[in-house]
Amino acid sequence: MFYNINYKDISTNNLNITNLYINNFHNNNINNIFYINIFIHTDLSNNYYINLNQSSTTFIIQNIFSTIYSKFITKIDKNNKTLFFSNNHNLKNNDIIFINNIDSLLNTNLQNNFILFQVHNITNNTFNLKSYNNFNNSINNIFNIVHSSAILTNSFFNLISNKNFKQITSVSKFNIIHSNNHQLQINTIIQLFNIKYNSQDILFSNYNNSSILFIITNIINNNTFEIKTYNDNNTNIFTIDSNITYGFLQIHTLPTLNKSINFILPINNTNSIGYTYDIIINDININSISIKTFNNTNFLIGFSKFSSTNITGSDFIYTSTDNSSQFSLSNLPISQSKFKIINISKNIWYLQSYIFNNKITYNIKYDISNNILLFNDSILTNRLILYKNFIYEFNIEHNSLLNNNIIFIDSSKNYIFKNIITFGKIGTPSSKIIFYINDNFNINDLYDIKYINTSISNYNTNIFAIISNFNNPFI
Repeated sequence: MFYNINYKDISTNNLNITNLYINNFHNNNINNIFYINIFIHTDLSNNYYINLNQSSTTFIIQNIFSTIYSKFITKIDKNNKTLFFSNNHNLKNNDIIFINNIDSLLNTNLQNNFILFQVHNITNNTFNLKSYNNFNNSINNIFNIVHSSAILTNSFFNLISNKNFKQITSVSKFNIIHSNNHQLQINTIIQLFNIKYNSQDILFSNYNNSSILFIITNIINNNTFEIKTYNDNNTNIFTIDSNITYGFLQIHTLPTLNKSINFILPINNTNSIGYTYDIIINDININSISIKTFNNTNFLIGFSKFSSTNITGSDFIYTSTDNSSQFSLSNLPISQSKFKIINISKNIWYLQSYIFNNKITYNIKYDISNNILLFNDSILTNRLILYKNFIYEFNIEHNSLLNNNIIFIDSSKNYIFKNIITFGKIGTPSSKIIFYINDNFNINDLYDIKYINTSISNYNTNIFAIISNFNNPFI
């Protein structure tokens, strides 16, 4: 595929494309790094919208257990609109934040209040704020926030959203919180902020610190739940049953993971091209990613290379069509994978995708009560899909397997031994079975698994897998 495109201000610092000739390339030599928190930085559908101002940015996805996104504020400049400095803050216009450890710098009318702020006029490293949607209307819509400029050493902001920050309407003894339509789960870890009725503190003094963690122990209904302190079972958290004037909870850690993210590429209506972004997956729990053009109105061309750390020479490549508008991978181990995106025309984005490892892992255990094997703690009710060119690792080290034996069989009940290697002794540490699906396997072939617990029964047979082609991730 060959493109010859004419624009102004050539710069190829971020370009690494074969057989591509570009004139008048967007000139941006700054390399910013943003750490994306899937829960906070995305919308309810896990969409993250990239904008053109983020060109030459590397997005690193990690720490998907936590819902806290916080960065240090290094300096404040006092003027009609107070200017805040925070390196690579990754805030967007209209984001809502609160700030820790600047109370002494606030103007007198703002001090001793829990205040939310709305973000305005962002650059990569600065932003303005206005006080926003607070209970006291007299302290809303204020841009002139501080009484003096300052260099800061321990002040920071917390980004909030309707996904992780919820208002508390009342509390009850013992340890009951009322929050309308809270949508929380048992074992969610939370923090509490401004638990007061007017100016009266409702938390016992030893818990009147927003850094203290609490865990949800019981969901009573959609509006009510029960908590305890994270490190003990104290049953006296609130001093009285009370309404709460302007209190909140912030989700600190989720019991379930946010395993997927969708990047939405911007529309470029300018005369510049060459906007470039890098994405790095730095969390072993991420298993799904998509990169889409906005409303599927532009084209996304390129390739995706799948590599292996287990088998030499098993790399394979998928390429786009001329009409592709999105790239999508799901339910795959994509940790350490990298994606480079370059805008090569007003309506064309170029993607280079490098998938670090094409190995998929399952942990096998034995359920003695039901005499059945468990795959990742679940009974197989549907066949696993084994993709051609992929490697499957079945960990068989769990001590519940000590008296077991496992073999794979085809639809004719023949024992399969090609492309399968067993390491160690079943039920002992580091034991595993490696299964490589190469081109010798036929699409839609069915395989079953035979197993035996020698202490209680004869061999049992259960459904196992079906062979399939891996779908091209370009759509």
